[in-house]
Formats: sequence, structure tokens, C-alpha cells
Amino acid sequence: MKPTLLIIGAGPIGIELAIHLVDKYEITIVERSTNFAGNVREWGHVRLFSPWSLNVSPLGLQISSLTLDMSSYPLGSEYISSYLSPLWTYLHNKGVTQLTETTVVSLSRSNLLKSTMSNRNTQNFNALLQRNDGSELILNFSRIADCSGTWGNPNNLGLGGMPAIGERGLCGRIVKGIPEDMSKFIGGKVVMVVGSGASAITFIDRLLSANCGGVGGEVIWVTRRLGEEIYRDVENDTLPMRDRLNKLAREIIKEGGKGTWKVTHEGGSSVISMSSTSTGCVGSEPIVVTLKGGKKVTVDEVVSAVGYRPDLEMTRELQVHQCYATEGPMKLAASLMAAGGGGGDCLKQVSGGPGTLGNPEKGMVVLGMKSYGRGSAFLIKVGIEQVGMAEEVLEMT
Repeated sequence: MKPTLLIIGAGPIGIELAIHLVDKYEITIVERSTNFAGNVREWGHVRLFSPWSLNVSPLGLQISSLTLDMSSYPLGSEYISSYLSPLWTYLHNKGVTQLTETTVVSLSRSNLLKSTMSNRNTQNFNALLQRNDGSELILNFSRIADCSGTWGNPNNLGLGGMPAIGERGLCGRIVKGIPEDMSKFIGGKVVMVVGSGASAITFIDRLLSANCGGVGGEVIWVTRRLGEEIYRDVENDTLPMRDRLNKLAREIIKEGGKGTWKVTHEGGSSVISMSSTSTGCVGSEPIVVTLKGGKKVTVDEVVSAVGYRPDLEMTRELQVHQCYATEGPMKLAASLMAAGGGGGDCLKQVSGGPGTLGNPEKGMVVLGMKSYGRGSAFLIKVGIEQVGMAEEVLEMT
């Protein structure tokens, strides 16, 4: 009889892990979205800045029969339809239990409390699951792979990463991610964008390129780092999409805008407070924002592009050793920090070897974006490398 494996998250890494281990384990894969790859679907209209070759595995290519140019850059929707969808169908045909619209609420080990040290490795795991209809159930597994990523857990906008005053009360008024429909931001509006990564400049690029009948607006771009510290060239950059975004960001900051759009860059700043006369999470009244140093600006929309963090609640009852700085698994976090903090050129990131993926809870592994904690340098190619090591880690006793 095959051992049982729970894979949390049916994103690219969860699916890759499943196709590689489907013949060895009886697999259940859980996805909280209504369909697989829920996170990717949210940015299906955005083009990856890494080519096909960095987002697929040899086994995945074999199963999907993908014959596209591996040096081209797919949209998120193309990545789903041409690659992930055939893999998902393959897993269904192999008898994998696929639970969508299901959230893993909590994990534990048999009837042992987190503080119990003896005989842990001989016990199976419990998983409390909740369906979107509110029903709950507990299932039992001999192995667990947490590939849940960081989707749905955005960082805060305030000082040092804490919420700004009033931020939590604005709820849905703060836009997170890169919407496909840009209509709510155009027509002479003032839009605040907070963040200094690829998502921030991608959003600004889409906004400034939107068809708004020649009517521009203003972007107030808030970054914690100063202008000269962000969007630097990567020497001999092999990713032209990334190189284009870096150059565009520097150009927009230097020129103070593009076309009919004015862009005011507030570098070395943070959001202190936010308020609106609108009640609760809805409304369209302007938002008054106070920035570090006391400067006040009035904006129509606020866009959060400050990254995401892992959800640590589901593993609270397990002995998972997490880094105090990144909230990623300790051994991998230490390896990344020794190599430069998990930042810098993401192409230089490596998986670190099987030894970095383990933690005190044997038979349980964290893979994919969540393994980088709050780090932003993760690439799918690193996750695929992790998948190749996962079997060894899962079998460690």
C-alpha cells in the first residue's frame, strides 16, 4: 500500500511535485481556489519576465507535449492552458484526489501536542480542511508538502511593515496585485502605488499605457528605498523583459512621468496613515494619505505592490523551524542569507540541496514560494529544482 501524501496548493510547484511523485504516493492535492493555479489565474493577463525554459520541467514537457519556443515569454493564461492544464488532467487520470475550493486550516501530528518531543516521527499527520461551503473534515496523511505559496497574504503598507493607521479599515479600497481591467484608475485620477519591485513598475507601465482618450492623471509612487537604490541594471542581464522594466522605472522616475501622466516619486518614504469619508471597505471617496515626514496627499485609488508573506497559521501545531528574519524554513533561510539574503539577481538563486529543505518535523516539507518566506527572489525554476529533492526529504527519518 502506498504512503499517503497531502500537497497543499495546486499551483505550479504543487502540480510539479504531484506529477513527479504520483507513482510512489497516494496523493491528495488541496487548492482553496475554485480551480487549480488560483494565484496564476489572477495575473493571467501579465507576461512572465522569465521564458518558458525556466518554468517547466522535462517530465512536465513530456506530459504536456508542449512544443512552443522555449525562449519565448508566456502570459500567465498561456502558462495555465498550455502547460499546467495538461498536467492537472494527467493527475486526474492517475487517480489523484483533487480538492478545490478547500482550505487547510490546521495541521497536527496524531494526538501529540506541539511540545511533545518523543515518538513524533512514527505518527501520521492530521489535516483539518474547510470547504468553501463551510463544512469541515479531518483527513490523515503520512507525509505533507506545503506548496501553498504566499498568495492572499499581502504585506502591510506602514512603517517597518506594520499596518498604517487606518489601513485595515479601508479593506477592499486598497487594490492588491495587477488588475486586468484598468478602467477604475484612468480619467484624470490620482493613483498612489506603494512598492519598488517588478509588480509596482508593471502596474505603472500598464496604467500609463492604458487607453484613456488622451486624458492622463497622476501617479504618486511611494518606495521605502531611494530612487538610486532601486531598479538597477543587472550586469549582462539575460532576461530582456526584466531589463526593460528596470530601464522603464528609471526613466519614469527621472522624467517625472510619461505622456499625459505625471509621476511623483516619493523615495525613502512610507505610509503613516490613511483615511476616507467612505464607510468601511466600499466607497469611492478620496483617500487622504499621510507619508513619512508629515506630507499629506489626497488620492483616488491606492495600489499595494509591497509583496507577500507566508501564512504560518496552518503549521502552528507542528515543529517547523522558521527563520526569525524571513519566516522561511530555517535551514534554507540560512543558506539564502549566507548567499546574499535571498535578494539580488533572482537568476542566481539556487535550491540549496536537500539538506536545506528539511525541518524538525520529519515527513513534512515546505516547497515553492513559501520556502522563501518573505523573500521575493524565488523563481519557478528553483521550485522545480526543489521538487527533484523532495522525495529524499520526505523520506528522511
